[in-house]
Amino acid sequence: MTEKINKYAKEFAPLIVLSIVIVLMHLNMHESDILDAKRYFATVLDQYSMRAFLSIRYHTWSSRIVIEAVLAILARHLVLWGILDSLVMILLFFSMKKILGLKNNEPCTWILVGTIFMYYMGDMSSAGWVASLMNYMWPLAFGAFVMGTAVDGIRGEKVSPIRITLSFPALIYAANMEQMSALLLAFYILAIAYEFIVKNKRPHILLWIGFIIVICELIFIVTCPGNAVRATEEISMGDMTTYGMYSFIDKLLAGLDHALKTFVNTNVLLIAFSFVCALIFIVCFNSPVFAVLAVVPIPFVLAKGSKILSPLYKLISNGDLRTGIHNFNRPGAYIVPFMWVMFILCIEVVIIKLSTSNLEAFILSMVMLGGFASKVIIGFSPSLTSSGSRTQIYLQFAFAFLTVYFAKKYEDKLKGNPAVINVLYTGVGLLAVMGVANSLGKIATWT
Repeated sequence: MTEKINKYAKEFAPLIVLSIVIVLMHLNMHESDILDAKRYFATVLDQYSMRAFLSIRYHTWSSRIVIEAVLAILARHLVLWGILDSLVMILLFFSMKKILGLKNNEPCTWILVGTIFMYYMGDMSSAGWVASLMNYMWPLAFGAFVMGTAVDGIRGEKVSPIRITLSFPALIYAANMEQMSALLLAFYILAIAYEFIVKNKRPHILLWIGFIIVICELIFIVTCPGNAVRATEEISMGDMTTYGMYSFIDKLLAGLDHALKTFVNTNVLLIAFSFVCALIFIVCFNSPVFAVLAVVPIPFVLAKGSKILSPLYKLISNGDLRTGIHNFNRPGAYIVPFMWVMFILCIEVVIIKLSTSNLEAFILSMVMLGGFASKVIIGFSPSLTSSGSRTQIYLQFAFAFLTVYFAKKYEDKLKGNPAVINVLYTGVGLLAVMGVANSLGKIATWT
């Protein structure tokens, strides 16, 4: 009996460690009385029926009625929410593990756990834990579950009927969130094109059904009157009163600027991506030049807290340098946008160099660019500044995926040098500990 327990404990050690940390985080989360979950959602069903509540939200504020229906129920039962939220985060781990083709206790599964730890949970505190996690983390986890199910089918693996059945409510929930809906649309287009062009076969009917569901959700989002009302209200307050004067280019550049500034702000995941890729270039390619290219993002991440790099931080954080209607004719106004484009191009070159086929490079580039696009499109909404850094969760996990993917791809070559593989595991481990410390520090002090 003891041997069996030890065997299972060893095999599922990454899951056990992940679960312990997730539970520890939730035990320390305190929902503020003045934020949405307790102040509004926990009591709204005392005043209205579910149908009336959703009708009000649809016509006056938001198209996320699927998410908010579940939120209005769980906000009344915070212990139950804590249990379900923990399970959703574990589901995200399992889904990413499935997509990456990892086994239970292989080293790269530990790296996956590490990248999840590196995600800064403090980003989810701005609107309260309950509302933020259900609006951002849950769509990500359910979307990953749907993608993982589809990917297994495309690979020709057997997918259980229960998993297929569960993927539909997961898809409906995930696609109710605008960013995730756009990402799912891109996923289904790529999956269907892959079946047609690469595998030279008709895409499975379930891919078409998923594609149609996402299209319907997007139409629902675009035509929702509440979204228009909310946009008007957000333009009239705060620092977005001039938003109505923004051109398409203004919105695009504002989205790019906001996306990159929030992304590089003490981003442990970006450091991990650069670290892993640089190590691969040094050991597997003997290419210091590409290794330097891989670590280009690190100075941007360190700029805020570094006296040496403080001029760089002042440059990227200076609102006067944002390109807009007030300075479009000044050459200096394009320094920061140009710098951000070069930043993304450096990452793209790294991805292409580490890929062994054009198809692989294309798919991984879509993962990276899709992550950036999910944040940049916020520039086309007046909630650009009010949404804060929580909207970058999809970009963060795109880099978590790429980090683990490349670590797994080159793991055997790295293992040829025991010292290097130890550096890899130690480096990722230290960054994971830093990520957990950052998150727990914010959770413990947030009120």
